[in-house]
Amino acid sequence: MFYSTSTEACKLDIVRDKTINVNGRSPRINAIKSADNNLIILGSSYLKGNHGLWIAKYDFAGNELFKKTLQIEEKGLSDFNVDAVVNAESENILVLGNEYSSNYKIWLRKFDKKGNLIFKRLYSSEKSLSPGSIIRSDDGNYIITGTEDFKNVINIKIDNQGNELWRKIYENNLHESLALSTTMNDKNILGVSVAGKLSKFGTGDSNIKLTKYGSQGEKIKDIFFPGRVTDLSESITSDSTRNYYYLSYDSPAVVAGDVCNPSNVGENEINVMKFNNSLEKIWNKPFGKKMLLIHSPLINLIDDNFILAGSCNLTMSKIEPPWIFIIDKNGDK
Repeated sequence: MFYSTSTEACKLDIVRDKTINVNGRSPRINAIKSADNNLIILGSSYLKGNHGLWIAKYDFAGNELFKKTLQIEEKGLSDFNVDAVVNAESENILVLGNEYSSNYKIWLRKFDKKGNLIFKRLYSSEKSLSPGSIIRSDDGNYIITGTEDFKNVINIKIDNQGNELWRKIYENNLHESLALSTTMNDKNILGVSVAGKLSKFGTGDSNIKLTKYGSQGEKIKDIFFPGRVTDLSESITSDSTRNYYYLSYDSPAVVAGDVCNPSNVGENEINVMKFNNSLEKIWNKPFGKKMLLIHSPLINLIDDNFILAGSCNLTMSKIEPPWIFIIDKNGDK
């Protein structure tokens, strides 16, 4: 959907519904407001054994500016996903994801403002690496946050050419699901994850864990908040005054162990927490229940309003229409 917000923060004027035709199945998508105030939507695709990455750009009236598909040349991949995107210098974007052959690796690709590939990089380990987010740090470099071996948080700092500057792994006796990060106003890094006695799917006896890191990746402190049994992290973002908004949902479908089986699919409670720069919780609000979520990003739009969007499915081959609404900085729809 493409829309504009009125001066009343919570009202939504729908300008146009838009369906993006993708050649093949595209179960994971991501979106970002571009540096030139348009909307970039991208995702992975899969058709007849071939993986691809598509990228499309629209203005906010719904007019398509371009759409391109990149065929993934690497052979022997059984999985290829898009996980995050960030604006880079000169209206370029950095796209982050993972791929699987013998284990999971993190890939990075840089595109120019017309969707042309500039370079690609791969970050690997002896253990599986799962990316959660990529952010631009105050020194013009970038921080990739994710997990190693489905349990330890990892931060990787890279320059604007994708060269690795340092890598920090934070081992503990907790399993941590999808780990995310954002910048703080004191040049530190805020990390968030779901931590506890978890399975590799990120489910179990869990808590919301906030971690403050220094600019060199050193851990400063952890703060825990009670979570729900089946919490899964989705995204974190901030407003203009550096308050933070963390989106999660509980997933009984994942507890069942087979997200592809429609008999295991239950409703998921969507939840957003707001924190200040001292990591004090301001509010915690539920936003209703949806069926199994594929991806639900919080996108900072304008005037400290946020797009909360996602898609639902009954099987991995049948994806239902996406749902979308706007919330303001008080958590009101």
